[in-house]
Amino acid sequence: MPYPHTGDNICNVLRDIISNWNLTGNVFTMTTDNGSNMVKAGKLMNELTRLPCTAHTLQLVVGKGLVPAEILIARAKRLINFFTMPKQTEKLLEIQKSTNYINNDEVIKLNFINLNNVLFY
Repeated sequence: MPYPHTGDNICNVLRDIISNWNLTGNVFTMTTDNGSNMVKAGKLMNELTRLPCTAHTLQLVVGKGLVPAEILIARAKRLINFFTMPKQTEKLLEIQKSTNYINNDEVIKLNFINLNNVLFY
């Protein structure tokens, strides 16, 4: 679609596409994100009903809901990254052995786990 992506231009392009595909009178709704240009295009297309995308709206809500936890998430990621470095993992196992937090059998089992391949989001 040519620039600029205004509501007017989007409306014209959609009408052209619907006409070129011989769908005039057969398309009744359009689903869009909540961008102001898409909302305007939906209002200009009187022949269609615009439906906001539920998935997009949900993604926006979840994103805004997680904002207060961003600092905690960043700290947790740094902590996880720190302890998944091979050198730090080795130090952690040594400390756990020296404090009898884990016994030698458990250390052997843990050595088979490749902590660097664990993904945290």
